[in-house]
Amino acid sequence: MARLGLAEGQEPDVTFAPENDLESALMRAAKEPAARPKFYRLLLSSDLFIIASVRGRKLSGAASSIEAGEQIEIARGEMNGRPFHPVFSSLKRLEENNRDGAEWLSFNGRALFEMTRGATFVLNPGSEYGKELLAEEIAWMLSPATARQIQIDKPTQVLIGQPAVYPQALVDALKFLFATRPEVTSAHLVQICYPDQEPHPLLGVETAGDWESLSGDIGRTLAAAAPGLTIDAMPIDRGDKDGLSASLIKVQPFYTRTAH
Repeated sequence: MARLGLAEGQEPDVTFAPENDLESALMRAAKEPAARPKFYRLLLSSDLFIIASVRGRKLSGAASSIEAGEQIEIARGEMNGRPFHPVFSSLKRLEENNRDGAEWLSFNGRALFEMTRGATFVLNPGSEYGKELLAEEIAWMLSPATARQIQIDKPTQVLIGQPAVYPQALVDALKFLFATRPEVTSAHLVQICYPDQEPHPLLGVETAGDWESLSGDIGRTLAAAAPGLTIDAMPIDRGDKDGLSASLIKVQPFYTRTAH
């Protein structure tokens, strides 16, 4: 198998021009934390390229596929003394690094990472724009993360105010997310304190779409932009005149969809 990686003293490629949406998102995420959740989503939904062989038969490039039960061997590299599998965000990135003309395969990102759980990858080794993907990070990407949702079964007195420390990085990332979700009308953030609990942020989202799907994206955005932060999230119901929705609506939204 081909072995890839940066040799000591080797300079990365500095002529990186994006070939697709994933590479555009990768470039933006390198500079803007708010863009990272979109990069993670595209990493799972896009076609990725690996240098690999199928035991027992010859591959023929893009037309190749693997059958149930076949075993593949993925190229290995080494970076700072640690092993990894190289993966590429476009065929061009693979061709730039495939010095030996080795066989290769293309997989949907989610499918690739599902079948290689526990492995570490490096995206675009040797390129100006790339990323190390540790096994723990890949497991997080594949998990159906959700923001903690509020469920109050009996009358409860709570205190609502402005966050003591405003989570600006999270808010910026949520703005980026909501701009891609046309069903989201507005979003509001307050600090909430239940009896016998520490104060923490409460996110209220006015949406006409499926809350389950949206809360999953909110959870992944939270994990990428503000790991370790506890936050509650809930859909806003404008018919609720006395509950949390009414309190949230009174707060200036940090996101409002503009008409086009």
